[in-house]
Amino acid sequence: MSTRFHRATAWFPWSRAAFMLALPFFVFATAAGWQVGATAVFARDDGLARTPPMGWNSWNCFGTRINEAIIRQIAEAMVSSGMKDAGYEYVVIDDGWMAPVRDAQGRLQANPATFPSGIKALADYVHSKGLKPGIYSSNGLRTCQGLPASLGYEEVDAQTFAEWGVDYLKYDFCYSEMADCEIDKIVVAGVEYEAESPANEISGGARIRYSSVCSGKRTVMGIGEGSGSLQFNNIEVPSDGQYELTITYVHTTNPANPRAVFISINDGPGERLRLNNPGGQRSAINTLTIPVTLKAGKNTIKFYNPYTTREITVQNYKKMSEALQATGRPIVFSICEWGTHSPWLWGAQVGHLWRTTGDIQDNWGSVLNILDRQVGLEKYAGLGHWNDPDMLEVGNGGMSETEYQAHFSLWCILAAPLMAGNDLRSVSEATRAILTNREVIAVNQDPLGVQGRKIRDDGDHEIWVKPLVNGERAVLFFNRGEMPARMAVPVEEVEEAGLQLLAEVGRAGEAGQAGQVGAVGAAGAAASWKGGRRAGRRRPCLCSA
Repeated sequence: MSTRFHRATAWFPWSRAAFMLALPFFVFATAAGWQVGATAVFARDDGLARTPPMGWNSWNCFGTRINEAIIRQIAEAMVSSGMKDAGYEYVVIDDGWMAPVRDAQGRLQANPATFPSGIKALADYVHSKGLKPGIYSSNGLRTCQGLPASLGYEEVDAQTFAEWGVDYLKYDFCYSEMADCEIDKIVVAGVEYEAESPANEISGGARIRYSSVCSGKRTVMGIGEGSGSLQFNNIEVPSDGQYELTITYVHTTNPANPRAVFISINDGPGERLRLNNPGGQRSAINTLTIPVTLKAGKNTIKFYNPYTTREITVQNYKKMSEALQATGRPIVFSICEWGTHSPWLWGAQVGHLWRTTGDIQDNWGSVLNILDRQVGLEKYAGLGHWNDPDMLEVGNGGMSETEYQAHFSLWCILAAPLMAGNDLRSVSEATRAILTNREVIAVNQDPLGVQGRKIRDDGDHEIWVKPLVNGERAVLFFNRGEMPARMAVPVEEVEEAGLQLLAEVGRAGEAGQAGQVGAVGAAGAAASWKGGRRAGRRRPCLCSA
């Protein structure tokens, strides 16, 4: 066995070595001892995204510099480059495709300057290539680039996407709704009532604060987040009937985010309101006028919110999810919530994948930072619901070939969605080889649907294991340090993680030491393999150069 190991290392170009998912020697494993772990309950079971979605997204390479010609060319290149044959199927148009305003019917429309044929025609073209079109919107009043988004338009937008033939929706988190608000005063029947008046009841997290821009120089803030409330007492009108209520409110923190608040008249049922800040300026004064039904004499008007911002976030993502399902079209729902409110705890009930972090950047530090934040999340992933550490940067030029190979293979052992983000029209052979490495992709797409986990962390040296079908395992040795390193792990330690090696492997470890398995890795590189028993016979590792 040690002879095979030394032959392997001689073949492996370890000076800034390419990361390969399978060393060229035999390693076998059985399924004994592996605990898959608890998956998220009540996961959607609609048959979509049974393995991590694979495709391409426009953002990492093009940003908002997109147009229909580029998307058509990318679809063509996905076929000609071998990406389609390797399993990539979604072509997702990210932020920047919308016109600045909705049409006369309140529907989203494509920017006529960059998508003159419209999204329906473009989706038809993508379908004609045997691929699936995807689109982007945001769970707020605007997209991250300030274009119209879907908050309050979930049903009409979902129906529009379905009519266009969209198969995938990336749903972002910019300008999303928050649970707390700050009120200056209200006006009823021409009479002003200051929020900070001693006659009012202020409870929970609500409190009076000084504000130089408001009438009376004071407001009541912290109304919401599940506790804070403000009740105006002694609102007097001469007779029963409907009156106009004008609410004057102010935005301070996160001024572009709308605020959710409930209003209750005379302890009646609450009605949900949305307080917007159209200008997006800090400390901006805004008003909202609504009709209310009051009785003759004194009335109470209470502002509160029984939900936290996290609960509001889940509700709004769920609303789009339900709207998509109501269209009858199978659309993969990608929750791009940046990990802000622990979407791994609720995402499986709402969508098919959820971002666990902020945006990836095309540098090695970003990859490592995101990788570290995946540890412990493996129990929430599974068939049809996946942790998403963000899109791939492979081929965009900010990292070395070795780092891109490690980036890709780490995402594969994580069972992460594989959404390429480079310019496929001019892809290099090295980049194409990484993205179409079928042995590595097979680990990612393994039908058992289990995310790999880290079983060993010796500072810069890590070992990750991912269980596969038929008792196989994928094992990854990762050297994240600055210097080359020889890495090994005792067989017993791997067994404790669920990888039970067969006796013939354990007798002579690859490092020439009995009872160990190991690999040699250059700085920034990773090496891994998979193997197991299938139908009672030994199976060689799958290798790639």
